Amino acid sequence: MGLSKLLIFGLARIYQAPLKALSDNGVVVTIWYRAPELLLGAKHYTSAIDMWAVGCIFAELLTLKPLFQGAEAKSTPNPFQLDQLDKIFKVSGHPTLEKWPTLASLPH
Repeated sequence: MGLSKLLIFGLARIYQAPLKALSDNGVVVTIWYRAPELLLGAKHYTSAIDMWAVGCIFAELLTLKPLFQGAEAKSTPNPFQLDQLDKIFKVSGHPTLEKWPTLASLPH
């Protein structure tokens, strides 16, 4: 069995310092691999976003199914995706300010 497709470059972005702000919708990663900070409205792309996606892909390779199969809400202009966040939080638990101090700074 060959590896048919691991990467999608259509949503790829250049990572550079200083970090440039994302577009208004913040869409840089396919919904199933999108990091919670992007879903909650983070405005900058960091290596943490890539690491989240790698973790999701690794889990998918091990289990042969996507870890977080949220349905994308296409009618909304902002990056908030309730179904995807719900799938993530059911597995990893809800974030707290104690564990994620910058959570309060995210717009969604």
